[in-house]
Amino acid sequence: MKCVYCKQEVPYAQYCGMCGWNQLVSPETATLRAIHDSWMSKRYPKIGIQTRRDYNNAWNKLKPLWDVPVSKVDVDDLQDVLDFGCGASVSAKSKVKILIRMLYQYAIAKRLTSYDLSPSLKIKGRAPAPRVIFSSEQIDTLIHYANNVLNPRFQTARIVLTLIFTGFRPNEIFRLLISDCHIKDGYFVGGGKTKAGTNRVVPILPIIRQNVQDWYLFSYFQDKQHYEKRPLIQNSVGGHINLKNWSTRQFYPLMRELGFIPVDVLNQKKAKPHLTPYSCRHTFATMAYTAGVDKADIIKIMGHVDFDFTNREYIHQDFRRLKQELAKLETQWEQVT
Repeated sequence: MKCVYCKQEVPYAQYCGMCGWNQLVSPETATLRAIHDSWMSKRYPKIGIQTRRDYNNAWNKLKPLWDVPVSKVDVDDLQDVLDFGCGASVSAKSKVKILIRMLYQYAIAKRLTSYDLSPSLKIKGRAPAPRVIFSSEQIDTLIHYANNVLNPRFQTARIVLTLIFTGFRPNEIFRLLISDCHIKDGYFVGGGKTKAGTNRVVPILPIIRQNVQDWYLFSYFQDKQHYEKRPLIQNSVGGHINLKNWSTRQFYPLMRELGFIPVDVLNQKKAKPHLTPYSCRHTFATMAYTAGVDKADIIKIMGHVDFDFTNREYIHQDFRRLKQELAKLETQWEQVT
C-alpha cells in the first residue's frame, strides 16, 4: 500500500513504517478529533501548563464538531461555535479561533485539507474590561507598609511588590523554588505558561532583594538538607501557595485595608474594573516601557516572545544586558519618589 502522507510504498499496517503516519486517517475520514489528537501529541510537550488548559478549554467548545470529518466542516459550523458556544467573552472566542487556525494549519501540513477556514471567522462579544494598574503613590504606600513587620499583611505587600518589580505572573511566583533563586548573581530562573516564558531569566532588583533574601533564609533554616526543593514563598505548612486562596484571603483584604479598592467589592468578577493580582504584571510592563527599557527586553523578561518577536539578535543576549535595561525601571522609580 502507499502511505497517504509520505507517499512511500509500505506494508499494510495501521502506522506507516517510514513516517509513522496513522494509515487509517485519510483526507476523507480525518475527523477534527483525529487531527486534534495528532496535533496535541506533537504540540503539548512544548508548552506550559496554563497554555494547555487554554487549549483544552477551547477544544471543549468545539465538541459538537469533534467527530465530523474536516472535509465536511464548513465556515457556518465554526461560526456557530463562536457565536453560541463560547459565551459573550471576546477572549474566550479568540482562543477558540486560535485553536481552529492551528488545527487547520496542521491539517494542511499533513495534506488532510487544502484550505484554512479560520480567517473567515468573525468575533463578536463583550470587550474585555480595561486593565487597572498601581499608581506610583500606591506603590509607595505598599513599600512603607511592607517595611513594617508589625503590619498584619506585610508579607502580602512584599509579594505584591515582588510581582510589580519582576513582571512574573501571580501563579509563576508561587511555583518558584529556592533553587530558582540566585541571590548572589541577582536573578530568578522561572516561569512556565508559554515555551518562551519557561525558565526565563528575571533580574532581582535591589528594591525587592531584601524580601527575596528573607524568604530564601526562612526556607533554608527550616530544612538545611533539602531547602533547595522548597518553595521560595511558602504557605503555612511549607508548601506552595494557592493563588485563588491567596487572592481571596490576602490580596483583596490588603487592597481594601489600604483603600486601593472599595470596601464593598465582594464579587470580584462583576465589580467595576479594579486592581487584581494580575495588575502587578501590567504595572511592571507599563513602568518598564515608561522608563525606556528596550521593548525586546521587556518581552523577553515577561516571557511573551511569539513568532512576531523572535528576532535572533535578542534570543542569545546575556543576562548583564537584561539587568542593565531593567535597572532603568528602578532609577525612574527613585526619581518619582
